[in-house]
Amino acid sequence: MKTTHIFALLILSTGPALAAAGEGPATVLKLDLDKCLYPDGRPIPQDRCEAFKLQMTQRAEVAERNRAAAAQFAQQREARAEADRARQAAEDERRRQVAETAAAEQARRKAENEAAIARTSAWLDREERAEAARERKAASHQAAMKSACGDDYRAPRIGMHIRRAELCAGPLTLTGQINRRDGVLSTYSGPGLYVHVIDDTVVAWGRR
Repeated sequence: MKTTHIFALLILSTGPALAAAGEGPATVLKLDLDKCLYPDGRPIPQDRCEAFKLQMTQRAEVAERNRAAAAQFAQQREARAEADRARQAAEDERRRQVAETAAAEQARRKAENEAAIARTSAWLDREERAEAARERKAASHQAAMKSACGDDYRAPRIGMHIRRAELCAGPLTLTGQINRRDGVLSTYSGPGLYVHVIDDTVVAWGRR
């Protein structure tokens, strides 16, 4: 059978009882507890050898408990650190998502504003072009009327035919008629004026 030798380094704080064995206060000894021998080969009394073994066992148990406690503490510390890292990662992810959502909402609003501005600008541009076209058309029509009517432009004359009055005074709208002995008196309204007509001939007119 293979024999396991037990050696122990003991720091002994002893009194007179160990003085005879050469063990002074705070003496460091390397003991062979398997054979119960001192370093110089002297036998260790059985009761003292057993005491040394018990002391070594207790020290080993204390050391093992300390190692287990240190390992448990390190494990708990690592678990806390891992939990902290997980919480921090979750918080970072939450903040990232909040930032992404805010950025997306900002981009959406910006796009909507830009689209609205573009639509308004396009509408204004169309309106400006339409207004310019209307002004050009009106100016062209006015120039044509002035050319065709001469002194009769915007100034109907007594005895003028109703068609020429419409041409030179602008569009006329029938607003009323009265039967008279000399015929039917028709009243027309136009841009800023009125015209009285009998038998398609202007008999009177005035401005309003």
